[in-house]
Order: sequence, then C-alpha cells, then structure tokens
Amino acid sequence: RLRTFSRERRATHFMTLLAAFQAVLSRTTGQRDLLIGSPIAGRQQSETEALIGCFVNTLVLRAELDGEPSFGQLVARVREQALEAYRHQALPFDLLVEELAPQRDEGRNPLFQVMMAFQNGLDAEPRLGDLKVDPWLAERHVSLFDLTLSWIDGRRGLEGSLEYATDLFDATTVKRLAGHLTTLLEAALKTPETAVSELPLLGAAERHQLRHEWNDQSRAKAHFASVHRQIEIQAELTPDRIALICGDEMLTYRDLVERAGRLSRHLSSLGVGAGSLVGLCLDRSPELIVSLLGVLGSGGAYVPLDSNDPADRVAFVLEDAGVEVILTRSGSQAEPSRVELGSTGPRVVRVEEALELGADAGRGLSGDGSGAALDSLAYVIYTSGSTGRPKGVAISHRALAAYTSSAIARYGLDAKDRLLQFASISFDASVEEIYPCLTLGATLALRSDDLLDSVAKCLSSVAAWRISVLTQTTAYWHEMVRALSAGETRLPRTVRSVLFGGEAARSESVRLWFEHVVPEVDLVNTYGPTEATVVATSHRVAASEPLSVIVPIGRPLAGARAPVVSSTLRSVPIGVPGELCLAGDGLARGYVGQPALTASRFVPDPFMGCGARLYRTGDRVRHRDDGSLEYLGRLDRQVKVRGFRVELAEIESVLERAVVAVAHSIARAIEASATAHE
Repeated sequence: RLRTFSRERRATHFMTLLAAFQAVLSRTTGQRDLLIGSPIAGRQQSETEALIGCFVNTLVLRAELDGEPSFGQLVARVREQALEAYRHQALPFDLLVEELAPQRDEGRNPLFQVMMAFQNGLDAEPRLGDLKVDPWLAERHVSLFDLTLSWIDGRRGLEGSLEYATDLFDATTVKRLAGHLTTLLEAALKTPETAVSELPLLGAAERHQLRHEWNDQSRAKAHFASVHRQIEIQAELTPDRIALICGDEMLTYRDLVERAGRLSRHLSSLGVGAGSLVGLCLDRSPELIVSLLGVLGSGGAYVPLDSNDPADRVAFVLEDAGVEVILTRSGSQAEPSRVELGSTGPRVVRVEEALELGADAGRGLSGDGSGAALDSLAYVIYTSGSTGRPKGVAISHRALAAYTSSAIARYGLDAKDRLLQFASISFDASVEEIYPCLTLGATLALRSDDLLDSVAKCLSSVAAWRISVLTQTTAYWHEMVRALSAGETRLPRTVRSVLFGGEAARSESVRLWFEHVVPEVDLVNTYGPTEATVVATSHRVAASEPLSVIVPIGRPLAGARAPVVSSTLRSVPIGVPGELCLAGDGLARGYVGQPALTASRFVPDPFMGCGARLYRTGDRVRHRDDGSLEYLGRLDRQVKVRGFRVELAEIESVLERAVVAVAHSIARAIEASATAHE
C-alpha cells in the first residue's frame, strides 16, 4: 500500500513516511510547527557516485500542520518542502546554522532535535571479491539526537528502528510511539482523505487498557439509597452512638435524626418539596447538620451560603437559584439581616422555632419514610466566580449517594473513625467530610473558626477529639507540613489518614512529609471539580514511589471514568497531554439557569453512547505508565510563546522567583547600608 500510495501521489517512500512521522509527533506534542533533520547523500553528480569519502549533508525539513490537513494534503506539503530542500542540498548545515545564528545550548542540536533517515538501494548483497559481507549492528551508547527514526528498504522489506536519548524517554514510551506510527500509517494509507487529527494512534491493547483496565465501568450502574435514608437506617441500628461533636455539645444518631425529622416535616408544611431550593445561612453548629438532613428529608435541595461572603454575592445566589426559604438561627453571625430580601424575597425560617413547631410530628426524616427520589435534586453549590459569573452546580441524590459509597470504599472508612468537619459548607469538600462519615455511623467533629488561627491549635483539638481521618485543602496541608517539619507541633497519634485536594500539590511538601513528619500515616491526594460531586480521582502517595515534580492525582473512584481526550474527543495515548473528562453516576445535572453552558460542558459520551454524558473539565492531564493521572494545568491558562504553548502558572512561578530575588537584593542592600552607617 505504501508503494502504491506514494506512486499515485508522485511522492517517494521517504516523503510518505516523513509525513506519517510528522503527524505522530504533532499529535504527541501538540505542536503544529515542527523541524525534523534528515541526512542526504550529497552526491548530486554521477561523477561523485563512485568516489570514496563522506559527502553527507543534513537538511532541515519543516512541517506545518495548520488548517487541519488530510493525510493526502500533508504528503503534498511534505513533497513540496522536500523538493525545495533538495534544490539547496549543497549548502552545508554548519553554514546554515552560522547564518541563522539561533540561540545555542550545548546539550541540544541546533535547529532540530529529531532526525529521520531513509536508506534504499540495498537489495543486492554486497561482496568484496570472494568475501561474503553480512551486516553487524554496532552498539552505540550515546544518542546523537533526542529521537532518531531510521528506515531501511532492503531485501527483507521495509524496516524501521528508533534510537532515543534515555534522559528523555524510556523503552516503554518509545515502543508505544513506534506502535502509534504503525497504526496511523496503516489508517492513513487506507483513508488518506481523513484529517491528520482524526487518524487513530492507539492499538487495540492500549485502547483496551485506557478505556477498561484504567476506567472500570462494572460498578458504574449500581443503585443506591439516598444518603439521608442511609443515615436514618444508621440511627435505627446504633441510636446511642455519638454522631456529632461541637465544642462541649454532643448529639447521638437518635438525637440527630429526630431533630432533622422535625425540621423536615415543618419545611414540608411550608410547601417545601421536590424542586424547592432552601438556603442555609448558619454558623458551623449541630443545627447546620440538622438543617442539611432536614432539607433533604423534606424532598427539597439546599443551597449553602457562606456568612463571610460579600452581601452582593449572597444576594446574587439567592436570586439566581430562586431560593424559596432561608434557614438561619437567631443570634447567628450568619443571619441574613444584611441581605435586602424585600417583600417578595425568600421566607426566613429560624431553625430553633421550626424544631419546636415540628416537635409532635413523629419520628424519622421523611413523613412517608420513602425520602427523595434518587434523580431529584440534593443540593446546589455555587462556584467561586473567579473566572466570571458564579455558576450554580446542581447535584442529584444519585450522584451524592454514588460518591459517598465510592469514597467509603476508596478511603477505607469504618464506623470507628472520627472525621473533622473542616471545610466551609459552601465548599463541596464539606460533602466529603459529612456524608461518608454519617452514613457509616462514624463520628463527625465540627471545628470552630478559631482553629484556623494556627496549625498547632487545630491539631490540639484534633488530638482532644481523637480524630482519625483529616481532610484539608492542599494549601492548608502545605502549611501543616511546614509547621510539622519545623517542630512547631506534632500530628496526633490517633490520625491514620490525611486527605487533601483543591490544587496541585508541591513535591517538596511530599518529601518533607515522608522524611521528617509522619511517614506511617496514609497520605491521599484527591482531585475533583464540583461538577463531578466532590472527588473524581485519588492517589495514595507512597514513600517508596519516585518523587517526581508532579504529584499524581491518581485513578478514578469506583463508578467513575476519567478519559483523557483530544480537542475532538478522541482518546490520547499514554503519556500524551490531553483534556481530562469525567463520566459516571457522580456527574452533576448541570448549571442552574444556564442551559447553553451546561450543553457545552456536559457533552454526549462518544465512548459509551446510550445517552451517557462526559463532563469536560478544561484541565490538562496525562496518564503515567501505571495508569495514574498527572495534572498539568488549565487549558484556558496557556499562552503562546514563540510557537509553544506555555502554562500561565509557569510564567507566574518565574515572576514570583524574580520578585523574591529582588526583595532579597533590597534587604541585603539595606543591611549593607545600615552596617556602613554604623
């Protein structure tokens, strides 16, 4: 097919193979403009063909893949580029480098770092008189370029080999690259009018590994009871077990469910039911947890409001969500007196009054004992709005129950655990702390605001409450590692597991944790946008694994899938950056009142079909060889610098180091000036 195709396109085998190599490199690196070196014999006249000596020169061939060319169009471009280069093949490469004067680096070849060589005319067996000559592969321990693809068209057909720099690649990666080249070339020769970006790269084995082995779908369709129903059952099984600790106050599971049931029935009497949205404007207290369960039991959905938010944000959330009722408490700092509700605004209900009014209504969380339907709404959490208008993310009971079940299994939680409720209720990390704990019959301790004054103060309370599982933001975990490694405090012996997430973790903090802090405690890095119900992937960081610059975010939880795709929603190979998508029972219903945005971010799942959806996170990741995902940054936080895509975070990091360097210089200058003055 290669010979026939090349002949039909008036191209050489070299041109067709170079086009395939360019296509694979472009798809692998994400670059549309590539420079590849190629040796040329340099014997343009017949008189030089029999001369002994080295006439070889190096050509630099440019690949431009802008405009979504088909493979046939790319071969035509390569043919034109190659013929133009052949006309100037007598110009020595060294002279070209001297003339262009690129910025030089002793560790890199100028102008190009990838080579492709092609040898033909080797059909006849070489002889020296009566001597028979056999080829012998000479071992070479230094790679001349980052990557060299060599083709030999001889007696045994067309053979290719890849030589690579071991500082940059390993054998597994290069073997995959060879497989991608073969797969793409076979497909391109069959359907040359297919766009290069649409040609397949993955072989059957790698495709199966990505879609099935690393994204287990067997548990994705499990059915769950709603979380408040599970908590109600737990109260029936262990009524006297401690459910909540808040300062000196404790609530048993019997107390918790009875109070939540009273509130639930009072809300129902006010007309709250399926589709109703109830705002929660409460300080962290037992009444807050009671209110969460009371709203869920009534069939409504809760919208958490942070008392520290500006009044205009609170007003925006209330109006945008269409909140009908606000739950608050007399004397609470979170009481919404500063929000101008107006005569047609939400009805304000004080929890303590509602509990009195619902006191004689019986037991249980829901009047008929059935609770909400799994596909009805459980809560709406609004994003920060740091990148524009805040978005209300709508989470169903099914998604909440699916996440809760998966989190219990992934983190190994049991009824003997004690968890700290650390996050703000308006941040979905609070969901991670509350529901897995209470559905199990474990104990939840609510922190006070003053625990944030210092890590030492926080860990002192952790010790007093005998907390076994800590969940924190990555930023707070970094601060905790600093305090622990500096000897300012110690991690209580009761803590067996620390979970953190919310942003990229620093490898230096991981190193300090295992070298100087608490290597025997489970350390789990988690990842998940609000749109996928709290956490979608997690990675248990082990002391034995190699410390890389990027701390992995791991693999998807049970019932979730995390395909990494190209801009056209095709699976990208292992190790190649792409956009992380999420799928499974944990996906949100969408954004409140924003159908167009919902349709653009929650798209049909091309891998599953049958109405399945994918959430496009906008996060750039890649698979490691072991299946773990590495977070590389946001797709919308990249800028183009000299033709390369650069993360804004990298630019910010450079600027930060520059500012620190200037600050140190100023400090030294002031110190020197003071010394001179003295």
